[in-house]
Amino acid sequence: MDELIGEQPTLIMFDEIARYLRAADAVPTATGRGTLADQTIAFLMPLLEFAASRQGVVVVLTLADPTDVFGQESEALLRQLSEASRITARSERVLPPTLKEETPAIGAHRLFRSIDRAAAREAADAYLAF
Repeated sequence: MDELIGEQPTLIMFDEIARYLRAADAVPTATGRGTLADQTIAFLMPLLEFAASRQGVVVVLTLADPTDVFGQESEALLRQLSEASRITARSERVLPPTLKEETPAIGAHRLFRSIDRAAAREAADAYLAF
């Protein structure tokens, strides 16, 4: 991960991860002793450790509400990551939901000291054109 991220501010976001875990739960591993969902959760622990050890690296997991169609998977993920919370407790912040339009500004504020608005607009335009 050091080679991939380097010293750059980095946001790693798993949006509505429970939806993907449900699909991954149907994919057995090569050994047959688990599923792709199990492996995904196992991968999250070292990823969270890595992010906790690096300035400017943020991991965001968004989860479905327990009453949502993927709520059961969200609850299971929370249980399975409870040990990881001991590892990341010093840097973990549980944020209340925000208005959709506030999310980009909040993420940018947490990742960057300053933002060149012209460069940001240029990057956004290039992304939209892609």
